[in-house]
Amino acid sequence: MRLVSWSFSRNLTVRTALAFLAVSMAVIAACGEGGRETSRLESAPPPTGAATKPSATPSHRVDSDAAETLFKSKGCIACHVVSSIPEAVGTIGPPLDGLASRNVLAAGLPVTADNIARWIRYPAEVKPGTVMPKLVQDEAEIEILVAWLLTLR
Repeated sequence: MRLVSWSFSRNLTVRTALAFLAVSMAVIAACGEGGRETSRLESAPPPTGAATKPSATPSHRVDSDAAETLFKSKGCIACHVVSSIPEAVGTIGPPLDGLASRNVLAAGLPVTADNIARWIRYPAEVKPGTVMPKLVQDEAEIEILVAWLLTLR
């Protein structure tokens, strides 16, 4: 009986480890190849805003301290890397360094202030199946984050 009990608990541990691995792989896949979201899903809403690159200087002053505080307090650091924030070491989402220099962001949307704001507001609607949660709902906070993200070159 003891051998059967040990075998069962060992198998349960292996099953638990395999289940954890499967869930982890699903999270990575949902982020789009380890967080590098580049493919556009057919069911995603069409992009809004101009397809042109944002200007190097956002239309209003960027409060980097407020933005970094929001980025930390909303939990963004758990999933994203930003080299200027030592705590931002997440690997689930894409690294955000150089975001403003990219052509596309999640689900193939052009990098514009409107599309970044839309992605933050409605991640699951923009890219069904994404693991990015809707963490920021306050419009003023979204504006602060968007302006700051557009400085990450």
